[in-house]
Formats: sequence, structure tokens, C-alpha cells
Amino acid sequence: MKSKLTVMDVKQAIWNKDFRDLFPEFKESLDRYLKDPGCACNLQVVLSLMSYKDRMKQYFPDKEIVTPDEEPAPPNNWSVINCPVDQLQDKMRKVSPGKRMVAAARWRDRVTIILNDIDAALYIPKVQRKLEDQIKESKEVKINWKVINTTIHDLLTELRKTQGPKSITLTRWQDQITLIMHDKGTLF
Repeated sequence: MKSKLTVMDVKQAIWNKDFRDLFPEFKESLDRYLKDPGCACNLQVVLSLMSYKDRMKQYFPDKEIVTPDEEPAPPNNWSVINCPVDQLQDKMRKVSPGKRMVAAARWRDRVTIILNDIDAALYIPKVQRKLEDQIKESKEVKINWKVINTTIHDLLTELRKTQGPKSITLTRWQDQITLIMHDKGTLF
């Protein structure tokens, strides 16, 4: 089975003159890419190049060429938590393990949290997927969510108490702050 052509494959190929010669109509865009490859503005150029299946196949004969518009959009798996801020820690601990996007809003002592699973949006090789499935099924998985309710004056003090890299979502009402943190070093 052939592996799928990825955006990273194309980004690396752009550095090769033979690849660039396949796309003379993109000369200006590719020159701009080479001057600033880290610019987010270049993604559209890469996706446009990927839509030329015949030329991609010519340069990547051992890859399965799938254009971005042929890929189905990953499904969303939304969940919402509405509760008083002092109950949020318990509610977050009940959330099943997984990679999520988190948005939060607060009004007085009430908080609304929106969670969206992003596992489906990430490409995970089969071996890693099996490992993650084992971790999800494990009864020993520790969900490392932490909720801190504090004031704007004590926020820095509370942040300094945390250790390790964190993913943080913040919401505020007047001088009251609610922080939702998750360890970045853990899979779940």
C-alpha cells in the first residue's frame, strides 16, 4: 500500500529545482516560498500544487496522490459544559481522555466550556493509533485537567505554581479569572 502524499512532502520538494521546474506557472509564488518558507501564506500555494495530480505523480511515483478537496472533512465531536466555576474541576475530570480544542466563557460565577475532539483531524499512523487506543482503554490513565479560579491580581502567582508545559484557556469576568489547563507533555 502506498503512503499518501502530505503537505510536508510537497514543502520539502519545493526546495528541489526539478520539482519547481514542473510548475513554471508558479515561479513567482515558489520564489516567495523559498524566501520565507515559514509564512502561513504559503499553505495555499502548496495546496494548489497538490491539485495537479499528474505532475505530483510524476515527481512522487511511490505516493498515493489525494488532492485536499478529495479528503473528507474530519467529523466534529462537540460537547458543552455549563456549571458554576467551583464545579468545573470535577466536570473536567469526567471528560474522557483525548486531544481537544477548548473554548471558555464566563459570566459572574457561571462558566460555559465547549470541547471538540481533534483526534479525527490528526493523521496518526496505525502503530501510534493502537498505542493511543490502549491508553484510552486503560483504567490507569490520569486526565491532567486543572481548573484555577483566581483574581487578576493573583493570576501570575497561580501560574508560577504550575510546572511543565501547559495548554491554557482563560476566561474572565470583572476581576475574576478562570484558567483551564492541561499538561502538554501527556498524550491525553
